[in-house]
Order: sequence, then structure tokens, then C-alpha cells
Amino acid sequence: MDLGAFLKPGLSLALTVEAEGREPPGQGWLTARRGRPHWVLERAQPVGRVLNISLQLPGFTLAEDGALIPAAPEDVAGLTLLGQVRASRFWSARGFYVLSLKILGRVWPQ
Repeated sequence: MDLGAFLKPGLSLALTVEAEGREPPGQGWLTARRGRPHWVLERAQPVGRVLNISLQLPGFTLAEDGALIPAAPEDVAGLTLLGQVRASRFWSARGFYVLSLKILGRVWPQ
């Protein structure tokens, strides 16, 4: 799934991350830079960990086949993605972690 097509420059989407085990869910946001998604989280994640990532896309809705389609500004489509951590680096200016993820797929339906 190419999220870059749905992310407008300057748009920041809140997200929740869950990993296997006893770790509590993490919070963060998804933003677009140069047309590519950037995943920012409050906690570091080890390389190789698979995460459940839940986010809401305003201005979209889900079609019956699960496709994202533009909708009224007040509509919100919920997505849950599976992503594997490729890299995690500390962003010292903000005190958060920026992740590089390999998107494995989408959990159907949300």
C-alpha cells in the first residue's frame, strides 16, 4: 500500500502502535516528507519487530472492497497496518524516535 498517495505535505496523522508481548501500546504520528511517509514514535523499537499500526485518514472512507476513496472532510477511514522495523534512530531535537518500516500488509477489515 502506497501511503504517500494519501499523505498531503504538512499533514500529520496520530497513530497507535502495538507489539507482541507485554509492552504497552505506543503513540506517535505519521507525516509526509518529500512524498514519503515518516513514522515517529515515543519509544525506540528493536530492528525486526513486527508492529500493528493503527491510524485514521481524514477525508477518506472505505469502499466495500476495502479501497480508500475520497469522501467528505468529516469522514475518517481507519487503517491497521503490519510493519516490520528496519531501523530506529533517536531524534534528539524532539525526543522521539524515527522509524524506517517495511510495510508487510494491511489487517482486514479494521
